[in-house]
Formats: sequence, structure tokens, C-alpha cells
Amino acid sequence: MSKEERRGSNLLAKLSKIEPIYRYSFFVAVLVLFLLVWFFSISIVRQGVDLIAFAENQTTNSLNLENTSTLDCSGSKADTPLCQERLLALSGMKLSKQLKDVLISKNVSQWGKEKFDLSMSLLSEADVMYNDEFFGKSAQKYSEATEIFKALDKQAFILVEELLKEGFLLLEQENSELALEKFENVILIDPLNAKATKGITRSKVLEDLLASLREAQMLINTGNLDAAQGKITFAMNLDSENIKAQRLSRSLKSRLKNRDIKQGLDLGYALLQKKNFKAALASFEKVISLNPALKAANEGIILAKEGIKQNKIISLKDKAIQSQEKEYWDQAYKIYEEILSLNPQVEFALEAKKYAKKVINLENELDRVLRGPDRLASPTVYDEASNLISYSDSFFNIGPRIKSKIQKLRTFLDKFSEKFILNLISDRKTEVSIERAGDLGKFLTLNIKLTPGPYIFIGKRKGYVTVRKAIEFYEELSIEVICTEKI
Repeated sequence: MSKEERRGSNLLAKLSKIEPIYRYSFFVAVLVLFLLVWFFSISIVRQGVDLIAFAENQTTNSLNLENTSTLDCSGSKADTPLCQERLLALSGMKLSKQLKDVLISKNVSQWGKEKFDLSMSLLSEADVMYNDEFFGKSAQKYSEATEIFKALDKQAFILVEELLKEGFLLLEQENSELALEKFENVILIDPLNAKATKGITRSKVLEDLLASLREAQMLINTGNLDAAQGKITFAMNLDSENIKAQRLSRSLKSRLKNRDIKQGLDLGYALLQKKNFKAALASFEKVISLNPALKAANEGIILAKEGIKQNKIISLKDKAIQSQEKEYWDQAYKIYEEILSLNPQVEFALEAKKYAKKVINLENELDRVLRGPDRLASPTVYDEASNLISYSDSFFNIGPRIKSKIQKLRTFLDKFSEKFILNLISDRKTEVSIERAGDLGKFLTLNIKLTPGPYIFIGKRKGYVTVRKAIEFYEELSIEVICTEKI
């Protein structure tokens, strides 16, 4: 039920308790009062209409005055004193009529009727004098009327400013009825006044706004902040300039902020306990967006990031172990490097990185030897390969691929460790030697034991062409080394 309906109901209830004869007298009095108000209102309206009609008639009459004069001011006669007075009177006439029209548009009869009537009287006198060709006196009267019109226009400006100031002050005091009256009075003077239009709108919604703010305050007091936010938003949509609504909105925002900070911190630390570090970080970062300097939130972020880092290290460790099991040692090595980029002090990653590098180097050496197994016939290469096999015994958990390479090298070493008899035939005149191995001297036949592999035998004799024989043997063999071709 609206305020007016409640008032009507209360009035009817009170009237029902009055004695019939008094009730009749009351209704008669109300009727008489209504008739008086109606008559008074009609009189004011008629006065305003008559005033406007009078002003319009004056304007029409004045505009025709210029053509009623018989004075000839054409040509050189325009500079005569009388024509100059006439020109001055016409100028005053036009200015006064313009100001009069402005004041009529501002409903001057409602706030400056007495002065306006005086100025209109002066205009009438001026028109009569002008018509009688007393141009100097009519110019004076027009000037007097103009000054009054100017004073009224200034008064209108001052009145508008005062009414606006009073209206907005009444709004702050929550007196919507009086505020509305002030703003409507401004519109009466200045129908296009934007401030007054806004004031009228604010006045009309004030009661609904205050009711919404009361509900919001009650919800705040009971801790229902989200519901209170809806009420305040509704109030601010009605009038965003209302000071009470602005204050309550700021207060609620502060409460909501503090609540969200507390909830965010509680949630963040609870998620830390559950090791849900990413969600914890998101919660703490939300708190930081509300209060960047909050120590508890910044500490939470540090803990969450450290937890995320540790989780990543654990995940990378598992990935590295899987790579090792699949013998992807290059990949494992890079993963350990990534772990150490997160934390250079992780002990297991430091050791595992070193071990992975050793395995990679071992496999590279094995591949290098196995690409040319015939080189094992060289004692130097053979010794290097033997040392590599011994070195490989220190490795553990290297996988079947590398183990097979080690075994393959062992097989080659075993093969090249067995010696076979090589039967050399010469002529006792040729110096025989093995390239990069040593001299064998002169002989007819010579049996020597050599490990399988490639060899180059060289025969030299003075005055003869040097002989070079390259052989590769893996079983007992006979060869002849004799210089037969003379130089």
C-alpha cells in the first residue's frame, strides 16, 4: 500500500469515529475550502493569461508603431535631431520587447508580477509617446522599462540558483516533497534547466531509495552482505549521486573486501595443507589483488610457488627415470638440467646428471670402437678397448642396449687376444720388418705368433726395389717377402 493510500485509510478511520452532525459539518467545511482553492487557482491562471495576452497585444501594437509615424527621415533628413531621437526610441523599443518576451517565457508573472506590471505600464506610456512623436520621451520610457526587465532577468538567474541550492540541500536532508517543490519552481522559470530536471528525478525516487538502503543496512547487520549488495546496487541505480547511498556502498565494499580477503587466506592455506599448490596460488593471488601489501598472502604465494616447484621436480624426476629405463640418456640428461634450473641444490639431480653424462660418453666410446673393430689388431687400440671394458664394469643400471655393445666389444677383444702362427719366407738377403711393429732381420723362414688383424710387411735390399705386402689374417698363414727387382 502506498503512502497516500495509508493516509486515506487512516483519515477514513478517524472520520468514522466522529458524531454524524460533526461529520456533516466537516464535509461542508472541506467542500467550502475546495471551492475557495479552486476559485483562487482560476483567478491566478486568468491573471497569467491576461498578462500574456496583454504583453502580446503590446508587442503587436509596438511593432506597428514604426509605420504610424508621419515623420520623413529619408535621405539627408535622417541626420536631423528628431529623426535621431526616433531612431533611438526604435532601438529602445526593440530591446525592451526582446527582454519582455524572455521574461514571459520564464513565467515572470509567478515570481515578479509587480515589477513586470510596472515595466509593462512604462512600455505602454512609451508607445503612446512614440505614437504622438515625442520620440525623446518615449526613448526614456523604453530605457526605464528595459532596466526593470534586466533587473528581473538577473533576479530570475539568482532565484534559480537559490532554488537549486535549496533543493539539493533538501535532498541531502531526505525531504523529497520540499525538494521536488523547489526543483519544479526552477522548471517554471527555466523549463530546460538540466540540474532541475535531474533534481526532480532524484526527488521522485528518494523514498524508494531510502527504503532500499534501510533493507541493505539490516542485511549488513545480519551478515548477509551479498544480498545487501543487491539492495545497494538497486539504490545506486535509482540515484548514483545520493550521498547516503554512496557512503553505504563504500562501507559495504570495504566489508566485502575484508570478507573476501579472509576467505581467500583461509582457503589458500587449507589448499596448501592438501598440497593443491596451484589452486592455493590462485587463491593467494586473488587476495593480493585486493591487498597487495598483505604479508600473509605474500608468504602464502611463496609457499605455493615452492610447492609447485617441488611437484614439478618430482614429476621431472619420474620422467627422467623413465627415460633412463628406456635408455634415452640424452633426454634424461636434459631433464636433470631442467630440474637444476628450478633448484641448483637438488642433490639427486646433481648426481644423476653426472652419471647420465658418463653413460652417454661410455656409449659414444663403445660406438667409436665398434665402428672399426679391425683396429683392435693395434696393441694401442686393443689396450684402449680393454680399459674401456674395465671402465664399463663400474656402471650399473645401464640397460640392455649398452650391455649388448659392451658384450660385443668383449667378443672382439677375445677374438683379437688369440694369436696365430704366421710363416714368413725370405732369401736371407732381404731385410724384413713389420710396419710400426719392428724389424725381423734376414732369414729363409721365420715363424712368429701374431694376433689376428691387418699387417704390412716391408722388404728392403740394397740395389733393389723395396717390397711392401699388406695382409689381413685371422688364422695360420704363410707369406713370402723377397726383393727381386733391381733398381
